[in-house]
Amino acid sequence: QRDVETVWVEAETAVDGALTQLAAARRVEGQAAAADIGVQLARLSEELDAIEQVTGEEDPVARGSDAAARARELLDSGSDDVRVVAALATLLARSDINEEMVRARGHLAAFKTAFDDDGTGKHMEFLCQEIQRELNTLAAKSAAYAAAAAAVRAKGCLERLCEQLRNVE
Repeated sequence: QRDVETVWVEAETAVDGALTQLAAARRVEGQAAAADIGVQLARLSEELDAIEQVTGEEDPVARGSDAAARARELLDSGSDDVRVVAALATLLARSDINEEMVRARGHLAAFKTAFDDDGTGKHMEFLCQEIQRELNTLAAKSAAYAAAAAAVRAKGCLERLCEQLRNVE
């Protein structure tokens, strides 16, 4: 029967070699994940740019026509002036995406900073959830199909980011 010391002397080289190969494989996998995260962040930023461009191009006259049509509808239903003004204010507030765009870009910048600083996965996952909320609101507020399509593409980028984060130990 062999003692532990004798077995270890014989196995140590093989174990060290296996651990070295494992560490090298994890480095390569980590580099690939980091590269993919960088690609997804760039694409997400591009989709935010697309949403901003499309919504900036939305016809304010058409938006005003929507507001006017809603006002006529409310006035025809016998609503009082206070209700008409409140409904119009809500309609116009819903069409302004500036607040959501600022927050989405802020969360994206915070994610990039956390990623570059080797931040925690939990913090970055939280930022992904916040970006998701802003994308949902941006898509809901825009009447333009192109903005909604860009939001869907951005959500795809975000899902791939989240998947990479889930794979990090």
